[in-house]
Amino acid sequence: MSYQELIISNRFRDKVAIVTGAGSGIGREIALRFAKEGASVVIPDINLEAANETADLIKNMSAHALPLQVDIGNPENIKTMIRETINAFGKISILVNNAGTGVREPLLETQDDAWSKVLSVNITGTGLCIKYAAPEMKKNGGGKIINISSLTALVGLGLPVYTASKGGIISMGRAISGELAPFNINLNTIIPGFIATPISESLRKMGLEKEISEKIPKGRWGTPKDIAGVAAFLASDEADYITGSVIQVDGGLGNFFDLGKGYREAYKYKPIQ
Repeated sequence: MSYQELIISNRFRDKVAIVTGAGSGIGREIALRFAKEGASVVIPDINLEAANETADLIKNMSAHALPLQVDIGNPENIKTMIRETINAFGKISILVNNAGTGVREPLLETQDDAWSKVLSVNITGTGLCIKYAAPEMKKNGGGKIINISSLTALVGLGLPVYTASKGGIISMGRAISGELAPFNINLNTIIPGFIATPISESLRKMGLEKEISEKIPKGRWGTPKDIAGVAAFLASDEADYITGSVIQVDGGLGNFFDLGKGYREAYKYKPIQ
């Protein structure tokens, strides 16, 4: 069964959300979800055309959107993003650190500049977005921060540089959550599993969608809406007492290792001696 979207009208009325990397995929779906529930949404993306497309979708809902061309690996771009958000909407209520990059290369074949680029966006960029958004949240009595990590941070799936950066997001988030909690700022991390987005399209075109689905306890890839629903909850008042948490949205893949049909049949029918 696919995810069933449950919209709570005006849950985020008068809220201002920044969703980095919202030009497509998970980021776009989170931005649309917040807009559907009443938020004004800032859409920073390195691809301005994609950011504008998301903004148009939001404006068609009669909601407010601000597309920005932002490289999260550039600290000055991050400062400009915060300044433009305040100029346009006067505050920041929600920050979703979704923007990221990666390389599909073994460690021994990874170029030094690629290593630096991935860490500058995924780790340093995420940290600086929090650093510069949190004071604005503090001015207005608090806020919600949601970091997007990856199942690779918990399970060895290759991609060593990307894995390192996504593991760092989890550790960094736990540390920062304690620092920000006295200011009524909650920080939680979502760990997506295999999600059907433009980024994963190449894997699916290789015919791996069915093969991987068979390894997932829920039997399917996730959708961006699966992630957006959890993000909406974590950004809401219902999650006020949740901070520093890491939530897997992976269909159970990170918790259950599938040894194949033969093992499942043996496990089902043969008693353990």
